[in-house]
Amino acid sequence: MVICSPDLCDGRMDRVYAAFGFVIGSLGFIPYTWIDFGLLLLLGLGNGYAAILLITWIQTRTPKEMLGRMMALLMLSSTGLFPISQAIAGVLSKWNLTLMFALPGVLVLLITVWIALQPELKSFSASLTNAEAEG
Repeated sequence: MVICSPDLCDGRMDRVYAAFGFVIGSLGFIPYTWIDFGLLLLLGLGNGYAAILLITWIQTRTPKEMLGRMMALLMLSSTGLFPISQAIAGVLSKWNLTLMFALPGVLVLLITVWIALQPELKSFSASLTNAEAEG
């Protein structure tokens, strides 16, 4: 797991997201359950860390009168789309189980590379970890 602090990662969360993509993509190729378990444990810890940073960043920068709407949108994107992702995963698992893990892993890595190349999003990533260091 990559824990990104301002000292360790220079305020860049893209390394955390790249690790997510790598772990997700590798799950379909690893033949040992105990290795998958360890990777998923680390992925869950990293996801909890990143989610706290992201939600805190959103809540501190959203105007108070819009906070309920913003959190509703965030909850829709995280829990409301869950059944759709489960349906897609079910179809992919019947077709090719390795592809079910490799495809999302590659997509996360591609999005991470795209984010790393966007100057506006670099400052966003830096502000996430800077907010953690200040608070």
